[in-house]
Amino acid sequence: MPSSWKTDEYLEHFKYMYLSETFDHARNFNDCIELIQTLPEVTFETVVALIEKGNHHRSDCVISILALMDDIEAIEFLIDLFELDRSRRQWIGFMLLDLHHEVIKVAFSRLVFANFNDWIKGVVILRGLRQYKDDALIDVYKQIAEDNTQSEDIRHDAIMGLEDYPSQATFNYLRQFLSNSMPEVRGRASIILAKIDSAQALPLVLYAISNADDDDLAMPLYVDALGEISDDEATTQLIQFLDHPNNEVSSNAFWVLGKRRDNLLFIQALLDRAKHNPTYIDLEYLGDMKVEEARPILTSALTHEDEYIRIGAVMGLAKFADDNAINKLFAVLENDTSTDVRWTCAYELARISDELAVKALVPLLDDDSWTATDPIARLAVKNLVRIDSTELVEPMLKLLDSEDTILRQYAGCFLYSSDEEQKKIGLSVVKAEYEKGKLMIESARWILKKHGIDLGY
Repeated sequence: MPSSWKTDEYLEHFKYMYLSETFDHARNFNDCIELIQTLPEVTFETVVALIEKGNHHRSDCVISILALMDDIEAIEFLIDLFELDRSRRQWIGFMLLDLHHEVIKVAFSRLVFANFNDWIKGVVILRGLRQYKDDALIDVYKQIAEDNTQSEDIRHDAIMGLEDYPSQATFNYLRQFLSNSMPEVRGRASIILAKIDSAQALPLVLYAISNADDDDLAMPLYVDALGEISDDEATTQLIQFLDHPNNEVSSNAFWVLGKRRDNLLFIQALLDRAKHNPTYIDLEYLGDMKVEEARPILTSALTHEDEYIRIGAVMGLAKFADDNAINKLFAVLENDTSTDVRWTCAYELARISDELAVKALVPLLDDDSWTATDPIARLAVKNLVRIDSTELVEPMLKLLDSEDTILRQYAGCFLYSSDEEQKKIGLSVVKAEYEKGKLMIESARWILKKHGIDLGY
């Protein structure tokens, strides 16, 4: 801990704190690279201190350093380690995928016909090969896809490899897999067929659907395949899936149809559903697409007995973002009995403009329907901190007396962004939390950013 709080001293400590805490949660090579590159001015001693913290095995640090080296010997060492070290195979494997080095292609090609004694090894190798477009790999993928001794994941990834070689020959080859016993294999084959030739694929996919049970694990993937086909027949089938008993199927159908926002069949289907038996997601999508005919439906749903329906109506109506919608949302904010509905309403108003954010969120800080430590209060303050408004100074000063360290820190960070007098108050709050060992990473990041050090997170 610094003995005095000169700018360069506390910034260096905040940088160390941010990196060390985040480093503890780094799970792959990309995370390590980003951490190292985020603050290039961090001293060598700081990096050494991170390594010596011991929260990662030193050998893991050595592996990361080896991966940073553009050196064939180092890469070959990592490839050998990938084969031998089962416990860290996934981490090392995906690290290798990030390197894009020719020697890795050679190594993966050598390994590809070896016995895949675990799915991690096989998946990493196959995904590694997909980085290198080479017609010679087509036969490799086919051989693995047809190998009944391989796991479903391995055969699935081999079929994915064929996606990179779209042709009539590939289409004809993949048709056979629509009757495969493995659902992941059937489903992936249907998606690639649809991508290669949607017109040819449509009857094949519809036939596969007609022969599948509702709980067939391939069904969500068949939905994705229909999503690749811009055809009214495919859209009609997707609309039928909106009421499918399998939640994954119905969710996929909504997601796929959501990309067809101007499709009249989908719009009409949503309107019909919302009029008779609305769901949360129907209302949200209608608002998202700004369907004018949906306004009276959304307005009516604001008083529905089910609070989740009311939340969907709030989110849908907020997308219109005009005076009519805003007035209705403020009425809900003042009168609805559900905390969740009111919070959603305030949050949606805040997304429309900063001015509405202040008007909607500040009153929530004095709302007795939740305690000062409720996450909703924290969310309200978190959304206010980013806004530059003198109207927020007084509410933030009041929060400095909160029992909740997170609320105090958000308030301190906001005040640190204000004039010089408030800045001193804000810094004193942040210092106090640091000295008690309770400083949030987010607070450290905020202060650093105010000094022009953007961490990119």
